[in-house]
Amino acid sequence: MDDPQQGTKGPADDGGIVVDVPVAGWVELTAPSREEHLERIASFLDRLAGAGMSAEAREEVRFVVSETASNAMEWGNGGDENRRVRVSYAVFDDELVLKVEDEGDGFDPSLVPDPSGSPISVMRERMKEGKRLGGFGIHVVGKLMDRVVYNERGNAVLLSRSLSRTCPSNPPEGDGDGVARGD
Repeated sequence: MDDPQQGTKGPADDGGIVVDVPVAGWVELTAPSREEHLERIASFLDRLAGAGMSAEAREEVRFVVSETASNAMEWGNGGDENRRVRVSYAVFDDELVLKVEDEGDGFDPSLVPDPSGSPISVMRERMKEGKRLGGFGIHVVGKLMDRVVYNERGNAVLLSRSLSRTCPSNPPEGDGDGVARGD
């Protein structure tokens, strides 16, 4: 039997997802950067972390996991299927904490334009840069979570949300999108 203080590590499933519990209560899922894994990761977290959350809150968290893991695969790991994405989480008394990390070089989230002022302009600029339409996910994530903190390198994001929160609230103090830079 595994020591709960030491954690456990399961074998990879058929698709290459590894589930690890390095310390009691902290669950890590590591997967190759393939879009097919997004639904499986979100579904796994939904089942395990969804206790005590309303159906709406579970859907919001599912979106957050899918969006941040998708960005990690597409932008962080550059679509390289040999690079992996790690999605980790813990559920505390009244808080869900998530961490999404990729193996890429990172980015500066403060350089991501805020589309809320002029979404059409942001979409046009992305098209000129050869990027897919979008760019709204990082800002939606900031509204759905209580706290969003990127590491200094910009390849990992820590997100938290109160389990008693019923709908998106005002973001914490800062630049207005709930996104903060960590040290």
